[in-house]
Amino acid sequence: MAVSLSPTLETGTALVGDAFQTAVAEHHRRLSGLAYVLTGDRRAAEELVAEAYARVWGRYRRHQIDDLGPYLRRAVVNLAHSRRRRWKLERDHAETQPGGATDVVVSFEEGVDVRRSLHQALLALPVEQRAVIVLRHLEDLSEIETARVLGIRPGTVKSRLARGLEALRVQLANHEEGP
Repeated sequence: MAVSLSPTLETGTALVGDAFQTAVAEHHRRLSGLAYVLTGDRRAAEELVAEAYARVWGRYRRHQIDDLGPYLRRAVVNLAHSRRRRWKLERDHAETQPGGATDVVVSFEEGVDVRRSLHQALLALPVEQRAVIVLRHLEDLSEIETARVLGIRPGTVKSRLARGLEALRVQLANHEEGP
């Protein structure tokens, strides 16, 4: 009597797929929020999260990921860094070309609420500082958890956090004083 392995494999893949789908449903809102704070653009944030899911799926399917939530969070942060670097390179290249891009200074409009001001100030920070602030204060991770997610030492988390928060204070104080 011949035994077919395909139902077992399909069932195993289906179980892994169901678990991944459940994890996506559980983490999507937080990952989208994280990506939005890192990018400043809702559409770009959704694309970033979707790309993270696509990149992580293969490893998850092969059982190479123990804890999917932190792994997805790190994937989103890494992709945001990559996009920011690529954008910066493209912008720098465009500025060196004849007729290249010029800097556009966007001022805050009258009556901008505190949340928008904070968001703009966050976007002005270097990605490394922004990621630490977002993970520590919006994701409510500890210094050790933040260090683990970013692949840096806890001391680096502390220094980036201190510098980033100070830069935010200065930017927000300048905004309150006005032009």
